[in-house]
Amino acid sequence: MSRPRPEAPPSTADGGQAGSRRRFLSQALGTTLSASLLSALPAPAAAGTDSFLRAFADTLLPPSDIPGAADLGAHLQLLERAAGDAVFADILAAAQRAIDAGSRQMFGAEFAGLTPAQRDEVFARLDPLPDSDMLGWFFRAARADIFFHYYGQAETAGAVGLDGPPQPLGFDDIDRPWSAP
Repeated sequence: MSRPRPEAPPSTADGGQAGSRRRFLSQALGTTLSASLLSALPAPAAAGTDSFLRAFADTLLPPSDIPGAADLGAHLQLLERAAGDAVFADILAAAQRAIDAGSRQMFGAEFAGLTPAQRDEVFARLDPLPDSDMLGWFFRAARADIFFHYYGQAETAGAVGLDGPPQPLGFDDIDRPWSAP
């Protein structure tokens, strides 16, 4: 039984074309794999997500004699979470679309463009939604994250009469229904 003959080196039998085709196919396959791996990464935040989350945070904890939640960057924690968690990024994008659509229907503008009183009305509609509803879950998860990151900062602790951040005990009012301040 004879052994199969090895292919001729690319530089001999076909003038080097087989080697070029192999290199091309190898590079094309590598490019395709790279593109598919990159598409699996979480998408960057949608346009307007920063302003949406700033308005969301400042509706929860508006600036007064102490900085508001957005002033202290509490909303940025949600952007960081979305950057590292594709599922949360999808939920954030869907929640923003739904809340903006509801805001446009109620008031003719996206959530970030509403007055504080109008944003309070939107929150009053979101708050009673159950956790089984994506918007209800998002509202509570985002609120908890923003409260945690806001009240964990030294700038807020002294202003509310504490010697330091309240963690790990937190505040007991996070489970109460939303009402305008």
